This record gives sequence, structure tokens and C-alpha cells, in this order.
Amino acid sequence: MAPDYDWVSALETALVNNGSPPDRYFQLATLDAAGHPRVRTLVFRGVADDGESLLAITDRRSAKIADLDNHTVSEVCWYFRESREQFRMSVRTQFETVAGPQKSLCERVWRALSDSARAQFYGAAPGVPIDEAPGSSQDRPQLVSQNEGEKGADNGPSDNFGVLVMTPNEVDHLVLTEPQIRIRSTNVNGVWQASRLNP
Repeated sequence: MAPDYDWVSALETALVNNGSPPDRYFQLATLDAAGHPRVRTLVFRGVADDGESLLAITDRRSAKIADLDNHTVSEVCWYFRESREQFRMSVRTQFETVAGPQKSLCERVWRALSDSARAQFYGAAPGVPIDEAPGSSQDRPQLVSQNEGEKGADNGPSDNFGVLVMTPNEVDHLVLTEPQIRIRSTNVNGVWQASRLNP
């Protein structure tokens, strides 16, 4: 056992020690309806009020939302280059919008976004094919101006905007310096228990 270890503190330390701004990009893996793994990179947008759940933004029209409708259990992998640390987290991922119980959280995250980040939620759906054939420009999704994002700041979040709340139930922390250290933390009935593992 590693009784003095706290993965939240370890992650906070990694964020502080890895550049300014720190490594804000992590990967989220989900399963699609056929059970095939899908992985993508997300931008860390902070921690929820519980002090543990990671936050990221997404468009409700994206494929990952359909994946999460089938399987809310997913996995996060976050690597910090400067300190050579990896956090792998088994998480339960919820998609929250302003129409749901996490309205205030969604509004807070929306207000913290740049105008260009807000603007993307007023454009075409992610993954929509763009037909580059001559004469078909009227069928192409149109780019959205930054003014749309500014409008959204005043009017509240776009209907397409949502927040992913990723709540860990297991965290595997690997430190690749010498000596290498690996600690796995598991949430057992609301209590975190940490064990040292062979790297």
C-alpha cells in the first residue's frame, strides 16, 4: 500500500511542473456501437466541484456522444513531457448541457472559452463531409466568424455546446524517471486506496 499517496495532488503537481501553460492535452478512448475503440485528443478545461472529475468541451453532434450513449466507461491517458509522467484513468464520462442539472458548470466553462472556441459550436457538425467539387460551394458548410462566438458569450452557450465530466474510479500513475515509480489508485466505496506496482 501507499497510504500517503494522493493522485489528485500528484496530478496538480504535474500540471504546475510542466510548462506555462502546462500540457493541457490528453486522450480520451471510448467504444463505438460495434465495440471498436475510438481515441481522440481533448483540451483540459479544469476540474469539477468534486475536486476529481476532469472537464473538457465537445459538440453534442460529435461521434463521441453516440459512443458515450452506449458505454459511459472510458479511459483517459495524459502524458507530461517535462516530468515524464503518465496518468491513465478509468473514468465514467457524462455529457452535460445547460438543459441538464449541471447548467451552472456548463455556463462557467462556456464563459472561460475564447471567442474562437465558442464560434466552432455555431458551424457545421463535426465530421460533415466537405464536397470540394466545382459548382457545389452552396452545399459546403460555411465557416463561422469570430463575431458568432462573441454573440454566444452574451447569449449563453450554443445548443451544440456541452461539457464532458470524466469521473475517475481508477488511476494508474507512472513516473518514468530513475527510479521508475508506478502507483495505482482505486476508488473502493468512495475511499481511494493506493498500491505500489512494478513499473
